[in-house]
Amino acid sequence: MTIEGITSSAINSLADTGQVSKLTGSESFTYALEAAKGLVESNKQSEAEVSQKTLDFMTGKNDNVVDLMVAQSKSSILLQYTLQVRNGLLSAYKEIINLTV
Repeated sequence: MTIEGITSSAINSLADTGQVSKLTGSESFTYALEAAKGLVESNKQSEAEVSQKTLDFMTGKNDNVVDLMVAQSKSSILLQYTLQVRNGLLSAYKEIINLTV
């Protein structure tokens, strides 16, 4: 049995703080939006994988419950991470809206 880590180009791109600090204005918003889209896509793929593994387990095609539980945990962690990124983006948006010019 092989346990793979959670990998996503969106997660990796968010972790690259050097690149983010160089962006300004609309570029930083576009970067954040693309990263958020990537996270949503990763969630979709993860949920599809979990659904397939659950179906395979229920129909008897796969009897490895460990793989199913690992996939479910990875999907849950990815969803929690996505929600935290969303909360951060909403918080930043609210701060920008409340700025007085």
